[in-house]
Parts: sequence; structure tokens; C-alpha cells
Amino acid sequence: MNIIGFNVDQKGEDQLKAVAEAGNGKYISTDNSIAEKWFITSMTDVVYIKHSGPNGFTVGNAKYSIGQLSMKLSNAVNIESSHFRGIIQLLITEEWITSEQGEELTKKVNQKTDQVDDEYNRIHQNIDAWVKEVEKIRSDQ
Repeated sequence: MNIIGFNVDQKGEDQLKAVAEAGNGKYISTDNSIAEKWFITSMTDVVYIKHSGPNGFTVGNAKYSIGQLSMKLSNAVNIESSHFRGIIQLLITEEWITSEQGEELTKKVNQKTDQVDDEYNRIHQNIDAWVKEVEKIRSDQ
């Protein structure tokens, strides 16, 4: 299993390296610049779409594109969460960590997954609000 760590402290990085090694994978450390680049690119696209004209095609196209991207992100998070849980179970089975440590790691995986789900929902609420705003502008024209 390959693991990417975003802004992870040294202790967390050591743990993630061990999990990656146990899963015959690699660990890569990065800061939030990747996420920021994604966000900036996405926001640039949204601003372009918003100012390119509030017509039904543009709104529908934007919503579809953003939906496709967010679905890919959500699927990736779910797959990686599943991988983490599998590795945690392997670590417990091999007695490399205790059941209590496994439970704590599983809680952290669940918390991070919930955070991503919350952010996913927040983004979609913003998109829906934006679509309503554009539709109102279009109907007022």
C-alpha cells in the first residue's frame, strides 16, 4: 500500500512509513501544496465558469465536471480508508501492534474519513447554492 502524508509530524510520519512498509508500499511526504494547487485550479475554473455567462449549459457543465471530480476524490478516500483498515488488521494479526493500538488507529482513519466526507458535503452545498444563485440571475435577465 502506498501512502501519502499531508503535513504529518515526525511521529505520524514514522508510523505511516511502517504501515507502508508492512503493506509492501512506499510512503511519500508532502505539505498541503498539492491540495492547495487542486483548490486554486478548481476555484479558477469555478470563477471562469461563473463569469462566462449564466446559461443552463454552462451551469450544467460546471456541475457535472465538479461532480465527476468530487466523486473520484470520494472514491479514492474510501479505497484508501479500506486499505488502512486492512493494514491495521494485518498489524494486529501479526502482533506488531496491540488490539488497543489498532482500535486507536481505526478511530483516526474513521475521523479523517469523516472529515473528508464533511468537506465533500460542504463543497456540494456551496455548489448547490452557487447554482441557485446563477439560476436566479438567469431568470432575472
